[in-house]
Amino acid sequence: MTACDRPGADATQNSIADATQNSIADATRGSIADATRGSIADATGRESPAQSERCLGPVEEIPDGGSRGYAPPPGGFTGLFAVRRGEAVFVYVNSCPHVGLPLEIQPHRFLDRAGELIVCAAHGARFRPEDGHCVSGPCMGDALEAVATRIEAGMIWVPEKAGL
Repeated sequence: MTACDRPGADATQNSIADATQNSIADATRGSIADATRGSIADATGRESPAQSERCLGPVEEIPDGGSRGYAPPPGGFTGLFAVRRGEAVFVYVNSCPHVGLPLEIQPHRFLDRAGELIVCAAHGARFRPEDGHCVSGPCMGDALEAVATRIEAGMIWVPEKAGL
């Protein structure tokens, strides 16, 4: 079990598989895709979170006042990064709005020395962690691409396609 596994995930996956097999037998009334989509919702009572979100990891992996980078999703080229301020976690696509380069020059180093602003290592642009707004540099007035974030049981969840 990884840190991002949800309790009961195995039971949910088994019920999805069972429901999918049963629905495929009835697929003559509709397309297999329709039967499979219906079975996932029927088996869990809602859309499977694994189908729409991905887990970045535990909040505690990010020091308070610090930052951490994350690999891109499968098939993607652009990673994400998070900044933690107490209980708040702000996640952004790791791409400067000026020319699209990754922001950090070293792994997990997205903040200035004081830990107050996000800094683009290539051009020195500075961004507020709370909203990603650029306050100085060549892209002043632009903003980083924010990623919807949800914290559940101390884990950071983002949309599956974030960064694509």
